Amino acid sequence: MVGAGPAGCAGQADSGPEPPCVLGIDLGTTSVKAALVTGTERALALAQRDTRAHTDSREAGPQVAGGQRVGPALPSSHRRLEKSGFPVHLLPEVGDPGSIAGRTISAWHGIPKGAKVGIALGDFQCSVYSCLTERTDAVLNISTSAQLTVSMPPGFQPPDTPDPSSAITYFPYFNGDYLAVAASLNGGNVLAAFVGMVAQWTQELGKSSQGELKSKIELDHQGLEVQESAIYTRIIQAALAQTHSTLSVHPTIFGERHTPEQLASVTNIAASELSLGHVTRALCHGLVQNLCSMLPVQHLRDVGVRRVLGSGSALARNEVLRQEVERIFPFPVVYGKDVDAAVGAAMVLLHGK
Repeated sequence: MVGAGPAGCAGQADSGPEPPCVLGIDLGTTSVKAALVTGTERALALAQRDTRAHTDSREAGPQVAGGQRVGPALPSSHRRLEKSGFPVHLLPEVGDPGSIAGRTISAWHGIPKGAKVGIALGDFQCSVYSCLTERTDAVLNISTSAQLTVSMPPGFQPPDTPDPSSAITYFPYFNGDYLAVAASLNGGNVLAAFVGMVAQWTQELGKSSQGELKSKIELDHQGLEVQESAIYTRIIQAALAQTHSTLSVHPTIFGERHTPEQLASVTNIAASELSLGHVTRALCHGLVQNLCSMLPVQHLRDVGVRRVLGSGSALARNEVLRQEVERIFPFPVVYGKDVDAAVGAAMVLLHGK
């Protein structure tokens, strides 16, 4: 993550001082997201744009003069590496978040010459910073995968040697703080796999029953075709009609980092719990419960959590999933606080973290 600014925004009226203006850039593997943030900590105006990561190398050449070489490692990490015999002198110099790496040496796509460029930041930390406004908030994000994040108390230090069997990972954050993160490999991708399975079964049933169904429904040469988007809508509607299910789904079809060998299972199967609505309800409950088992509610209470901020595409489009979040977590849940690394990078520089 990088930020350019702060500086006055072009096009402002002459009636008063121009508000600070920072461009945050999220350089992803296959895409680039840019977010323009203006204003103060209390009032932010935002404009953003997504684009492809591929660009002409001549345009992407060196644009920053002076400043320090910066990298993702932190001093504590340097010390641990040094103790293990790693040649730490090969690593780039580390700077404080929000500090300036240099200035642009020429005008570049509307960014003026001499604009300050902040040091690179971690995309995860920037994503959390874009929505975590209070230390007592926990951030729940369910998109393709799922993460539950909470800020640890001031002065907390993680173990020198990470425990590979632990579901919790500690990430360095701003102001010397740490984030406790339960990062699950199973989120919206599990729901997508379930929808794909239903679609495949439907198609296979159409193929095997063409003789019986031909007079009743229209079939193509591949069998019965149903769009997955339509299936997703139907299974959510069916689950909304079932407020509870005793069916127990452990949905880890992709395993987890700390237990890669433990895959999915379904238990407590009863004849009365086999409807599409019951299965979908149980699957959504299992997704949230799995994340909660990685970072338990009692741990959240112990660090002072009072509210959960819900975000992510899977959570936004699935009312059943939101209901299960509210059922499992004994805290108020607030939606709409979408995480965005480009926005967070700009905010860090704007706030001088």
